[in-house]
Amino acid sequence: MNLKEQQKLFWKIISSNSNAKSESETASLIDQNYKPSPHLKPNQCIKIYSDMYKKRLTSFICDRFKLAKGILGKEQLTEIASQYIHQNPPRFYKLNQVAKDFQEHLKTNSEPKYLYDIIKFENSIASLNELSQNLAQPGAIVVEFDYDIKILWDLYMVGQEEVDEKIPPPDQKKIYLLILQDNKGRIQHGYISAAHYDYFLRKQQGETNEQIKKNWPNIQKKTQSHIALEQVIKDFTQQGLFS
Repeated sequence: MNLKEQQKLFWKIISSNSNAKSESETASLIDQNYKPSPHLKPNQCIKIYSDMYKKRLTSFICDRFKLAKGILGKEQLTEIASQYIHQNPPRFYKLNQVAKDFQEHLKTNSEPKYLYDIIKFENSIASLNELSQNLAQPGAIVVEFDYDIKILWDLYMVGQEEVDEKIPPPDQKKIYLLILQDNKGRIQHGYISAAHYDYFLRKQQGETNEQIKKNWPNIQKKTQSHIALEQVIKDFTQQGLFS
């Protein structure tokens, strides 16, 4: 077995699922391809690396999602992250993808239910930073939530730099946020209406104001909004968007 094959095998072993079938298959692979050390069996040697790897990923999730840690507490978030990593080993080497996969997992496995929105919010900010770097200029995104995440973030940023005391859980309430980065790299965010949200997404998809205008009565009906299209355009223009 050459070096490249050894690397692929080692990656397969340390990133395997933590279940009986997988562990049995992994043990067989280790016995076939690795020799024991003077003091440890092959599977014991590999387990050291596997445990370190999964603990590093768990630690990354807890460090990445500060707001979630502030609300749930470090112990509960660590337990959730550790369980996720053991059951869903990463498919990619990039840590940012681990964070995105964690969010997708929570879409159908979120407990408490609002945890998905919290992770979604923090990933949105990370995506905005990445977008702004790629564009070499400030960027903006709009995001829909089922819980009022903005209030929690405001509470956290006002003075909750440490996470020793838990922040109260959010209220269940459909909201839409405009999240943008200013010229100094600072993140700003604010509530927008459902109509503003719909308009932003259509502009991102390349629709012109004339195209949107034709469909605006349907948009107003769908979003239960009476806001005029002219007002929506004005609001985004003042933010330096779609001018």
